[in-house]
Amino acid sequence: MQNLLNLPTPTPGIKGLKSFSDTIESYIRELEGIGRYQKSYGSLLIPLILNKVPCFVRQNITRDHRNDDWDISSLRKAIQKEICIQEADPIETDIIPTASIVTETTHKRWRPTGSEGNEYIHALTTNGLHRIHIILEELNGTLRYADYSIFHVGDESTKYLLNVTGYSGNAGDCLDSDDISGRANGMKFTTKDQDYDRWSLNCAATYKGGWWYSKCDYCDLNGKYGIHGPSWYLDLHGLVKSSTMMITKV
Repeated sequence: MQNLLNLPTPTPGIKGLKSFSDTIESYIRELEGIGRYQKSYGSLLIPLILNKVPCFVRQNITRDHRNDDWDISSLRKAIQKEICIQEADPIETDIIPTASIVTETTHKRWRPTGSEGNEYIHALTTNGLHRIHIILEELNGTLRYADYSIFHVGDESTKYLLNVTGYSGNAGDCLDSDDISGRANGMKFTTKDQDYDRWSLNCAATYKGGWWYSKCDYCDLNGKYGIHGPSWYLDLHGLVKSSTMMITKV
C-alpha cells in the first residue's frame, strides 16, 4: 500500500504512459495476489491511482454504480486505449465519433453538414493523403485495431464515396474485404432516405445508422447497438462494444 502512496506521475509521451501502466499493474497484481484487493482496498486503490493518471485517461474511466467502487478493468482499458491512440499518432489526429454501447448513434436523414458529418470528413481528407486508425473493443473488452494507409471520402456530388485501402492490423480487413457483399471501399454513403447499397432493402433503415453499406454484412460502426450493430466481422466475428476512428495526415 505504501508503494501506491508513492506512485510516480507518468512522464509525457507513450513511453512514460507504458511505464506507468506497467508500474500500476505490478501493484495491482501484488494486492490481488495476497487476497486483500477486493476486501480491503477495492474503494481505495483507484482513487489513489487517479490522482496520478493524466486527465485524458481519467475521463475514460467508469465507476461501478452498483457498489460505488471504481472499476479496475476500466482503468486498465482506458490506459490501453490511450496507448493505442498515441501509437497511431498523437499529433494532428482527428477523432471521428462512432456508435458504441455507451453512446448510441443518431438515426438521421441525409444531412451532409455538421462537425460529425461526411462533409467534415471530406474536408479533412481532401488536402493531401490521409490514413485511418480504427480501435475496436470487443464485447469481452479485448481491444483490436485496423489501419488503412489510404483513406478518403468524396464530396456530396459523389454521395461521399469511400476510398480506403492498405490494410494492416489484427481486427481483419473489413472495409476493403475481398468479399463484395461486405466491402465498404468504393461504396456511396447510405442513409435511411438515400439508398446506395447493393441490397434489395435499405441497410441504413434496417440497421438504424448511415454507413458505406454494400449488402449490409460485415462492417457497420454506426448501427444502433443490438443485434445488427455496431459490427466488424472477420477476426472479431460480430458485434463491437465501442469503436474509435482516427484520421491522420500522411
